[in-house]
Amino acid sequence: LNIWDVAEEFLLELISVPHFKLRLEVWDFANAFMERFGAISQADMELSSGCTAVLTSGRVRHLLGLALYAGNFLNGGTSRGRA
Repeated sequence: LNIWDVAEEFLLELISVPHFKLRLEVWDFANAFMERFGAISQADMELSSGCTAVLTSGRVRHLLGLALYAGNFLNGGTSRGRA
């Protein structure tokens, strides 16, 4: 006599698998790894490109020079000295 339907029997079989939740999490991680890695890799390349652009920009260097000049002017007569 079978008291369970097919769906219930399937769920009972799944529950009996050792560490079932952990196995599902590992399977999900393995299936999604390349997509997640691609997104992180793309973001890393964009961040690196942005840093290179800022470090090599003549305009940013000029702007920072102006900020330094203004700060030195404002601190000119104080004990903080010249930067």
